[in-house]
Amino acid sequence: MEFRDTRIGKGQLIASNEIENALEIVGQTPAFAYSGDANLLSVHRHLPDGDVYYVDNRNNKPVQTDSRFHVVGRTPELWHADIGKSEPVSYRTEGNSTIVPLSLLTQESVFIVFREIAKLPYSSVAVANWIPVTNFDKLLIRAGRAASKVWPRRPLFPGAPGNLACNTEFRV
Repeated sequence: MEFRDTRIGKGQLIASNEIENALEIVGQTPAFAYSGDANLLSVHRHLPDGDVYYVDNRNNKPVQTDSRFHVVGRTPELWHADIGKSEPVSYRTEGNSTIVPLSLLTQESVFIVFREIAKLPYSSVAVANWIPVTNFDKLLIRAGRAASKVWPRRPLFPGAPGNLACNTEFRV
């Protein structure tokens, strides 16, 4: 890495091809970072009453990673826009960051919302034990409280156009 550091009045100009290294030189940590070799994209918005991060798993496989958010003093929540639900999530605070363990399905995305004032620097939340559905021949769809019918009545062929098995991971 080659860079030039020049003082200009009370400011500083860093000429570098690597923005991460330049930010590290001035002591600025990234708004979002994660462990491992996953391909995660993020967008961060600071709001008057908290922070919102959109995290997108671009991998063709599920990802489990510890994600580091440049937020302290607030409790994170996972918001699932695709199903309209939110849930608490485990976290711990280290320095000026909050670490959240994330488990994302193939190409899944979530919002991590920091709104409520944290009472503790850590919290442990029981993780739901999701079981992937691999046999669609016996998938039972329930409408309300009673089972309406067994779906589908014909076999599904993964990858067929208009087929739910095409690019969908079901959890039960």
